[in-house]
Amino acid sequence: MKLKNKILIATIILDLVFIVVFNLCFFLIAGTIHTESTWVAYAFIHVSYLSLILIPLLKTNTMGNHIYQMTHYLVSVFYFLSSFVANVVFLCLELIDIVPSIATNAVLLGLYIIIFLTLYIVNQKSAEQERIDHKEARVIKNYAGRIARLIEVVEDRNVRRQLQNIHDEIHSLPSMEALGTKTYDSKIDASIDELMLAVSEQNNDEIVKLCKKIHLLLAERDAYRKEEY
Repeated sequence: MKLKNKILIATIILDLVFIVVFNLCFFLIAGTIHTESTWVAYAFIHVSYLSLILIPLLKTNTMGNHIYQMTHYLVSVFYFLSSFVANVVFLCLELIDIVPSIATNAVLLGLYIIIFLTLYIVNQKSAEQERIDHKEARVIKNYAGRIARLIEVVEDRNVRRQLQNIHDEIHSLPSMEALGTKTYDSKIDASIDELMLAVSEQNNDEIVKLCKKIHLLLAERDAYRKEEY
């Protein structure tokens, strides 16, 4: 049996321990005849516990996934503990009136849903921005790497200095992608392709011309990004 399957089975068993123990204690000690208020409390204890064990299903597939899961998990733990304490009190009291039990649980569940969804939306936006930044960082690294390889093969000092300036400019690009920067990125990518061809042909005049073109594109891209933010 694979390790992943063993971990899954162990996790399921651990999740079931509370439910089994709680139900054994509930029915053996208190029996099966209860007021409606008690059954409401019994049901909401299970609902709050269910919210806790379903947290691992929330995945963002990002480097910060464990952080996002932890925030959701802490909120669910707080809800479960609050619900458990409140409903144990209702189990002990066995009130005839069902309203206090429903009202208390409705408030707790409502607060939990509001906080949980707020965090979920914020975390999803953060995760999406993280994915964009990671992608943008790879693009910048690719551009810089291609220019660096050109610097190594160029012998003319003036041309090498021009390429070095472009390399430094690319490295200084923020890894935050704005909505319209893709247009500039495609132009920069195409210009670097032309630059590589010019270097292979040892056409220094064309190299200098393309370096100036890339410099302008980088400046325009940065200006556009600043306007967006």
